[in-house]
Amino acid sequence: GGDWRLRKNTSTESGHWLTVQWRQEGGNTFALGALVQAKVGDVMHTSQVGAEGPYLSQPEQCVHFGLGESNQVDELLITWPDGHKEQFSNVAADQIVRYTHTMLPHTPQGPHQP
Repeated sequence: GGDWRLRKNTSTESGHWLTVQWRQEGGNTFALGALVQAKVGDVMHTSQVGAEGPYLSQPEQCVHFGLGESNQVDELLITWPDGHKEQFSNVAADQIVRYTHTMLPHTPQGPHQP
């Protein structure tokens, strides 16, 4: 337990940002386990989608990348829980982007059994 607290960002410096939202059709709606990577210059920012969160709260269903003075994400890569990858180039900063993925059907590996 413990007391809850509300925090307010009072910083005066501002920079560019990108927020990525996602949905997945066909199960696992919030795409738990997805990996989101944003390359800005020589720096790779990485966030994995999970269900964890602070006490008595629910995690936000998006990832937020602070980009500093960069006005774009050079490469945005989403690795969905089924292993499918999508890559987007030159994504403009200061916006919320939304992506939707349809899960691929599971196909067993190995030789066909009659």
